[in-house]
Amino acid sequence: MTVGLEPADVSAALTVRILDSAGKRLWEGTSVGNGKWEMPFELKEAAAWSPANPALYACEVEIRANKVLLDKRSVSFGVRRLETRGSQILLNGERLFLKGMCYLFDHPVCGMTFDPAIVAADLDDLCAMGVACAVIFRPPRSSWMSATGAA
Repeated sequence: MTVGLEPADVSAALTVRILDSAGKRLWEGTSVGNGKWEMPFELKEAAAWSPANPALYACEVEIRANKVLLDKRSVSFGVRRLETRGSQILLNGERLFLKGMCYLFDHPVCGMTFDPAIVAADLDDLCAMGVACAVIFRPPRSSWMSATGAA
């Protein structure tokens, strides 16, 4: 992990914690520096993330100068290995089958107008059907088509 601080001439302490889903601390490290820190860490017994077992961890980062908290962030992440072997996609060493589709942005009520609530409902429906990946297609605007001579 690499973290940067502006201005770079401020001496500060960076503390990083890795927590499991129950909030148990798995790793913690602190480093004092100026502007940029690199803090390698290893999770020796991390559960591999997969669709069947979406094991997530939290990475909490704090930056303090003179014991005053300057910033604090938390990010969720999963540990996994994704690779290809020939034409196969492997997730954590197991063959992965992706169910996907091309989502054409069109609706019987609002047409091609973007409505976040409708798109969210559509994506919820797709997830319920087991769709794991989608290409979202929105045809180009007619003004672009005319300008490029494609119309």
